[in-house]
Amino acid sequence: MKNTRYIYQRTIILGKMKLAGVLGKKFPGRFEKRIHNPLFIIGCGRSGTTMLTTLLRNHKDICSFSEANEIWDPEGYRWYNTNLDRPPIWFDPITYTKVWREYFNEKYKRQLKNVFGCYQFISRKKVFINKSPMNTFRIPDILEIFPDARFIHIIRDGRAVAFSWAKKEYATIQKHADAYRKRGYFCSFDELIKLTALSWVKHLEEVKKQKRKQKLIDRDILLEFKYEDFCAKPNEYLDLICRFLSLNIRRLGIDDLSYIDSKNYKWKENLKENTINELDKIVTPFLKEI
Repeated sequence: MKNTRYIYQRTIILGKMKLAGVLGKKFPGRFEKRIHNPLFIIGCGRSGTTMLTTLLRNHKDICSFSEANEIWDPEGYRWYNTNLDRPPIWFDPITYTKVWREYFNEKYKRQLKNVFGCYQFISRKKVFINKSPMNTFRIPDILEIFPDARFIHIIRDGRAVAFSWAKKEYATIQKHADAYRKRGYFCSFDELIKLTALSWVKHLEEVKKQKRKQKLIDRDILLEFKYEDFCAKPNEYLDLICRFLSLNIRRLGIDDLSYIDSKNYKWKENLKENTINELDKIVTPFLKEI
């Protein structure tokens, strides 16, 4: 029953996203002012951002347009299909974002805002949500395009993130091996997992930097919590999120959250001891800060 509901809900959402993409591009400027209460869920990939977005889109006052990478990054997504001179995000997210910023001009910004505004308009919802781990490095850009933006930052143990992310990316590298070899980013799983751990660190450092520069806490536009804490007490954190968004928790429409649990045990069960030791060296100093 739950799967049927999810498939139906996902089909409706995809239909609206596709329609918004067509109308938003066909009628420039028509929907730019239709975007209200935008929330951006940030955090390193494989940190639980998808899980959180999936839960929140059940709320009757929320519409979710995720991940929208083809709109955020029209010239550079997907990485292995483009010729942009930049590394994949797991290798160097700073340079990856710098190259994106060089070409993401006013035309693209207005198109992004118009598509998002169109989606919220046809969805008839109070709060708009966009989730993309890449947005972790776009906080200043998001605030420029959406001055009333708010953020939720979810943080997960970097060892669990590195394992899950490396597992996903390694499959992609194997599938598109020629593209990765040609551009010098083909690597083994053991090499990749260290790089994803280092990227996790850079994600945390970026949010820490922007918290200070953009005064995100002082302005009360950032809510942060750990993935592990959320999995332990999902009801409590969903209530916290609804209060952050000035929404009624009763309109969330989820009765059973017992299926939510942390998947952090997987890295411990699947990694060799020497790999775990390498990850500990990278991750542990930063785990103490969160």
